[in-house]
Amino acid sequence: KISEYATDQFKRRSAGKNFEVKLNSLVKAVEPNRLIIADKVTGEESAIPFGACVWSTGIKMHPLCEELKQTPCDDDPESCPANIRSLA
Repeated sequence: KISEYATDQFKRRSAGKNFEVKLNSLVKAVEPNRLIIADKVTGEESAIPFGACVWSTGIKMHPLCEELKQTPCDDDPESCPANIRSLA
């Protein structure tokens, strides 16, 4: 399935990086500086803070997003923002 492939790709690429894959989550709202998600099973809502939100669909990152992600994270992983996350 495409969802299994995408999940595997996110998990593989996130290994050792400063972001996490959120499974079984639903985006409820995008607010200034935070994303509201809900667990699909329990309905429990939580907020994920962000500085810039890029909403994307598909299984391949847009080249601009890839460049933006690599700029602060590849040279100095310690300077990578703690709120770089991905939803699946």
